[in-house]
Amino acid sequence: SNSYEQNSHAATQNKNANESVLSSLKSGITAIKGFALSYAGKTLYNALIGSNAEFEQYLTSFEVLLQSSEKAEKLISDLYKLGAATPFELPDLTKASEQLLAFGTAEEDVMTRLNQLGDLSKGKADILERITLAYGRMQAKGKVSLEELNMMTEAGVPIIKELANQLNITTDALFSKITKGEINIKN
Repeated sequence: SNSYEQNSHAATQNKNANESVLSSLKSGITAIKGFALSYAGKTLYNALIGSNAEFEQYLTSFEVLLQSSEKAEKLISDLYKLGAATPFELPDLTKASEQLLAFGTAEEDVMTRLNQLGDLSKGKADILERITLAYGRMQAKGKVSLEELNMMTEAGVPIIKELANQLNITTDALFSKITKGEINIKN
């Protein structure tokens, strides 16, 4: 009986100790979440990521492309949010955004284009990279070209059929118009 009471007492102490540790962990996690959510902009990134070289590189790159540290911080914040809501990682989104900006996408259109290209890539970073390059090249030319459409098709995006459907023409008619330079990137 005495041994049973000792074992029962020890089990109760272990249970109380485990509950105390669990409670402390939950409080710590809640505090960390509250801390992270209480910051905005660059401070949030410094709190979550620290001032690592990769983040500084992103910030510097966007500051150069956008000619503004505030615009760079906002874009990185938007990319971070997109990364949290999609399968993409921040480095993938950053690279695609840099490409879009370098090829002439207006700053205010980057997130829209990135979302569209992300949807076309089905959440796959390697496909996003390929179709962003193809889109950027067409944007720089100002017109749709078969070479870049083929790049998208090779990446698994059925762009030719979709473009023909959107323009309400056959694929043969689409090829003819593209060859003549009649389909600009805005179409």
